[in-house]
Amino acid sequence: MACATLLGLLTVGFTRPFSAMPSRHEAAKLVPIRTAPIHLFECRPRCPRNSTSSAKPSQEGAPSSARSSPFEVATQAADTLERSLQSTLGASKPFACSSAEIALETILRIACEELASCEATVDASSSARLLRGELRLARLSASGLSLAGLRLSTLELNAEDVVIDPGSFLANPPRLPNLVAPVTARFGVRLAQDDINRSPILFSAIQELLREVLRTGVSAAIGETLPRDASSLKINLVRVESLAAGRIVLVADADALKEDGTTLELRGMRVRTTPRASAGQRLILLDKPELVSSFEGFGAKVEVGLPFLRAAGIPLPDAVSIDRITVEDGAMQVDGTVRLQPIDYQELARSTQRLREELQDAAAQQPVTVDVESSPAPDPQSDEAMGKLRSASSDL
Repeated sequence: MACATLLGLLTVGFTRPFSAMPSRHEAAKLVPIRTAPIHLFECRPRCPRNSTSSAKPSQEGAPSSARSSPFEVATQAADTLERSLQSTLGASKPFACSSAEIALETILRIACEELASCEATVDASSSARLLRGELRLARLSASGLSLAGLRLSTLELNAEDVVIDPGSFLANPPRLPNLVAPVTARFGVRLAQDDINRSPILFSAIQELLREVLRTGVSAAIGETLPRDASSLKINLVRVESLAAGRIVLVADADALKEDGTTLELRGMRVRTTPRASAGQRLILLDKPELVSSFEGFGAKVEVGLPFLRAAGIPLPDAVSIDRITVEDGAMQVDGTVRLQPIDYQELARSTQRLREELQDAAAQQPVTVDVESSPAPDPQSDEAMGKLRSASSDL
């Protein structure tokens, strides 16, 4: 009654001038009157018997938590609690992400024969989401590592939108964390000259490519195709050097068996080539190969390249795809993708050995020859040396 009286006073007060305010007796008479302004302030619910659609607004206005599952409600509560703890402790990321980063770094240190440094980054919206297997980003950075016959100066590995099975240690037997489905990860590796020369698998693959390049070159020179298993010509790669301007130089020794039984030795043979990836054919190529001969005179060193007619390539493993190969500043940068499969923990020890064998088999696969441009790219160093030689000759 008091509320109705107050509302009546306000209604009349806003519709009449202040000088015509009602008296107390007039206000009492206005109490039972249900005017339109008073009716707008009423919050009494309608009778459900009068309208069947009146219950719909109350259902639509119900909080979302009422429709959420108990597990989702518990997850939201855990997320709220964790954010509060992070703010109190000054933590920049969920606690489970920090633990996962330590675990990844530990696994990498155990798997590598050598490792100078490593850093793992795991990004998830919360610890509860990560424990449910929702991972937004996983990044691994390492330097100075040796793994499965490969030496790398740096390694960068990134995977996004990963779904993992968190596993269960209460199961019998325990179920370890694993990938739910295969994941495509981007990688970038940098190899210095010493890394290439000290990586057995990579070094042997380059040696097979070099043998194929020289075999086709000699065959073109003598007008007769040499068989791949020809014992009359043996070529051994000594080292890889001069990684610059997109090209590398392969230094090799060759032994040729003559018809009279004597051996003709060739030491320090140098082949300059451009390593690149062929996306369509899924090959690693030694493109535009040329036999380099050099001489010095008039205060200048001149290198002349004799181009071969064909390049050589070796197939890539099915799980690996290479986007580009960049050679500069004494190092080789390789960028691409790799398809990561779920881990079979029962065969984990054998998986490492199988990976090593697959890489060795890939290096031992028969190289194939592909047609390339007959005119190689100009060598800036040779052009500069020829300019010095012309200048010295004109002075004489």
